[in-house]
Formats: sequence, structure tokens, C-alpha cells
Amino acid sequence: MIIANHPRWFNRAGLPSHLEPWKSLGVSAGNDFEVNFVPDYKILHDAGYNVLAYDLRNFGHSSSANGGLFTAGRCESRDVIGPLDYAAAAVIRGK
Repeated sequence: MIIANHPRWFNRAGLPSHLEPWKSLGVSAGNDFEVNFVPDYKILHDAGYNVLAYDLRNFGHSSSANGGLFTAGRCESRDVIGPLDYAAAAVIRGK
């Protein structure tokens, strides 16, 4: 299983800089490029891997947490532990 984390300001699919809020976040710094992780996920999937991609808190389709603040890993570490727990439970269930 591949558990795919994403960088700050991205979402699980990449960086859709043509959409808000990413458009507003990047325009001031001149970063209007698009990043698409989905083709890479497909390569991994086609090679036989299960791929679990998720949105970190306050990004993409995740719920808001900690008042919308980014805590440089202090709270975001919970976002990494969640998929690890999910994967471990799947192994225990034999799936």
C-alpha cells in the first residue's frame, strides 16, 4: 500500500492553481503552476499497489481543524497517523 501525503497548500490530487483558494494563495508569489498527482497514482495502481491519498487538515476536502491554522506538523502529524491506523486495521481484517 502506498500512503500519499501532500505538501503544504496542496491537496491530495495536487495543486489546482486555477481554483480558489489555491489561485489566491499562489498569485501573490507568482506561483500559478498546476501540479497533478493523479497520473502518478494511476501508474502505482496499475503496477499493483493500493494507493491511499487523503487531504491534510484544512486543505482540499478535509474538515477545518484548529481554527484553520497550520501548525507546522504538531497537529498535522495526526493526519499521518490516521491513514497508518486505517492500513493496519485493513491488514488485521485481511483486506
